[in-house]
Amino acid sequence: MIGITGRARAGKDTIGNYLVEHHNYGQVSFAEPLRQFVCKLVGIDRRALDFVKEDPVPWLGKSPRQMLQTLGTEWGRMLVNENIWVLVAMDEARRLQRHSGKSAVITDVRFDNEADAIRQRGGRIIHVARPDALAVASHVSEAGVTREPADFVIVNDGTLDDLYATVDEIMERL
Repeated sequence: MIGITGRARAGKDTIGNYLVEHHNYGQVSFAEPLRQFVCKLVGIDRRALDFVKEDPVPWLGKSPRQMLQTLGTEWGRMLVNENIWVLVAMDEARRLQRHSGKSAVITDVRFDNEADAIRQRGGRIIHVARPDALAVASHVSEAGVTREPADFVIVNDGTLDDLYATVDEIMERL
């Protein structure tokens, strides 16, 4: 299992998609249940979410990103159970492994307990930094994950081919 963490627009999903396409991983997400809910709530297709995530929904005055952040953190983690999204995602990762034999790549690791759950199951964490990424609205979920000595760090400041080569190097070390 591989978890990927980093600020918004650092390249986490690009790396995750590459691992799915070229290294036989399956995609699992801590936030997928939230994404599905927000899409249903505001009436957009799931595939369109990434293109309108920053745009406020006129009748709500909040962007889908703001809804995802507050539903995931203030409601889910603070009011229901700190590990709610960990429990759901780890169950999904077990099903993926059992049914397809694939390990999971999780591209939305935002909290230490999420990274710890991956590490406890023998997984590794990749921290992605992209110096030229535009900042998004601040929220506790964007603070990042504590780096551990066994973690990998990718500075995504080159071409797409450079990024893929770095990912391939990491995969050779695993």
